[in-house]
Amino acid sequence: MDQSQFWQAAGQFENQPQQQWQKNSSLSESLEDTLQRFLKNSTSVPPFERPRKAIDEAYYRQYCGGEDAAQPVPPRHARRERGPAQSRTFADAHEAEPFQMRDMYMSLIGAQLQSIHRGQVATAEMIVGMYDNPPAHSIDGGCS
Repeated sequence: MDQSQFWQAAGQFENQPQQQWQKNSSLSESLEDTLQRFLKNSTSVPPFERPRKAIDEAYYRQYCGGEDAAQPVPPRHARRERGPAQSRTFADAHEAEPFQMRDMYMSLIGAQLQSIHRGQVATAEMIVGMYDNPPAHSIDGGCS
């Protein structure tokens, strides 16, 4: 159903006196059905847009939950061991608390920012050094 059909149905409903459409239940039911179909169609995925990923329940509980927001959410699927090379310590090392993960991430970002800053300082010092010691050349512009 497109918008023109919706407005046509709404116009039929609007043109009748109030007492008449209140008594005529079939008209209000048809308008209600029309509205339901219109709303169902208008909330679908717009053309040329990929379908959006639904918000995962675990993500919602982890980041939007109230009291249990700090508690890690268990994975949906059980872990499978690939071979005897994997040990329990390997799995424990990769299961960090959310706050530890945040701290590690912030530490990495801080190290990257410091590295960028050091590079900018070195570049600025090089440019200043070039202009502090101008190249030697004769003032008269000729060859001696």
